[in-house]
Amino acid sequence: MKPVRLTRFKDGRHCVSFYLEGKRRRETYSNLRDAQRRCGDVERLIGKGHKIDTKQASVHDASTQYAIGLLAQKDIQKPLTSVIEEYAAAIQILGGQGTLVEACEAYINNQDKIVPITVSDLVVDYNRYLKGQKVSEGHRDKTINIYLKRFATAFKMEISLITLKDLESWRAGFSSSPRTTNNYCNAVKALFNYAKDRGHLRGDRATEASKVKDVTEEATEANPFTLKEMAVLLTGVDEKSLPYIVLGA
Repeated sequence: MKPVRLTRFKDGRHCVSFYLEGKRRRETYSNLRDAQRRCGDVERLIGKGHKIDTKQASVHDASTQYAIGLLAQKDIQKPLTSVIEEYAAAIQILGGQGTLVEACEAYINNQDKIVPITVSDLVVDYNRYLKGQKVSEGHRDKTINIYLKRFATAFKMEISLITLKDLESWRAGFSSSPRTTNNYCNAVKALFNYAKDRGHLRGDRATEASKVKDVTEEATEANPFTLKEMAVLLTGVDEKSLPYIVLGA
């Protein structure tokens, strides 16, 4: 049995009926839309175990009528209780700093400043940047054609849409050594930082890539040269390089 029932009288009025504490309650409305909203409100309140106002406050209270009318005017298809709950949650998030309208305006303004770009286009742009910075061809080739090529193939989308979860799932598919995996991730982190500097990501927050933690690399045992091996090195090295070999030893 439905907790709330909506019926229509012969005179055109609408009746919302429900049971509260074992007693049947009935509320009448001249407007069908108001009656439907009241049904939604009561169903939500009953479902959450909240107290229901049985004095027909939604009809007689002027402020409630104003709120319902404003929602209808703005064509907001949400029950009044949902709007209030959402507003209360938003105010709690703000923690007393500014208003909800100011928060919304700041969000929209920051969104407008982001310049959309796909990962593949960003990698091309980043390659041009590295050339201009005179990065060695070997390092640039490895970064672009190995590390970031694999990344661009996996993410055919705008970089601003990539989440931490996406990045972690992508990294989980690696079968390479921890060092190689971290090299891939470091290249991606550098790409995200470049995107942030160029306005493709929000400038007021850390990038999603920066939140990816490095894979722990196992320490390797030292493998020093023996005395005989060092004697061979010191004998064959030229005088210019000799100090470096000695210090390294």
